Amino acid sequence: METSVAQPTTLLRRFYDTLENNQIDQLLPFLAEDVIWEVAGPTDIMPWAGEWKGHEGVRQYFILLNEGLASDKLVPTRFIVQGNTAAVVLDGSGETRNGSRFTGGAVHWITITDGKISRLQSYRDAFPIIEALYGGRPFTVQLSQSASHYVISPLAPEKNADAPLPETVKTVLAMYGALQGLKTDELRKVFAEDVVWEMFGPADIIGWSGKWIGPDEAMESAKAIIETMHFEHFKAVGMICEGDTAAVLIDEPGSSKATGLPFHTSVVHIVTAKEGRITKFTNYVNTAGIVEAFLGGRPFVVS
Repeated sequence: METSVAQPTTLLRRFYDTLENNQIDQLLPFLAEDVIWEVAGPTDIMPWAGEWKGHEGVRQYFILLNEGLASDKLVPTRFIVQGNTAAVVLDGSGETRNGSRFTGGAVHWITITDGKISRLQSYRDAFPIIEALYGGRPFTVQLSQSASHYVISPLAPEKNADAPLPETVKTVLAMYGALQGLKTDELRKVFAEDVVWEMFGPADIIGWSGKWIGPDEAMESAKAIIETMHFEHFKAVGMICEGDTAAVLIDEPGSSKATGLPFHTSVVHIVTAKEGRITKFTNYVNTAGIVEAFLGGRPFVVS
């Protein structure tokens, strides 16, 4: 098996081909002995969530995952690679042991060291999985002593201070600057007329979620975020870029303005820019903790 750091995309394609076959013994050679494997979610509902260390930790992760889910298929659609860091964009779908199905994309933020995966962080919305595990709506989430949501600490990529900023990065930074304070004139300049703005989450609970088309709809979603959520900070921890697409790590602690309850989530934005305009923005956010804060904390009912 070739695991040269000079060809990380080749390594990752082989890794995901092996992952699809669900053969853990064949998967482990791709991983460093001291690998850290991280998945966010409430561990009382998703026992496979949390931080898993080393090969034995990854084995335990897959044991618990396979006990909880009948299937969990992740298909890579884009590899964004810069140096020793990769953001792998995945389509996701699966089925629980009770026969309920779920869908939802994910991003794996991966560090490669000496030709092997040394860290994998999964940025994925846990809410569709939780809903499926309860058999669909309505469902009630009870109070639990182990109910705290595991929050991934975003891992910044290595920086090359001497490298000039690519045009894609300049455009993405201009978008974030315009989003601060929702500067509509600046946003209109940076958004393409057919920009696709996609936010994960249940739209009936979180009003800013869904797929929004065009600058006006994108700004409507952004406005709903500002009106319903207070952020302690909105911190871009790191960014990698390949071609016309950037992957941006964001740390987001805050609270619901309706209930005052706190949440803390970390997300990946996948942003595509062409000719100085943003054409697509996808927010890979885990809304499980946000939903809980919006509904007043545990126990809560999703109707």
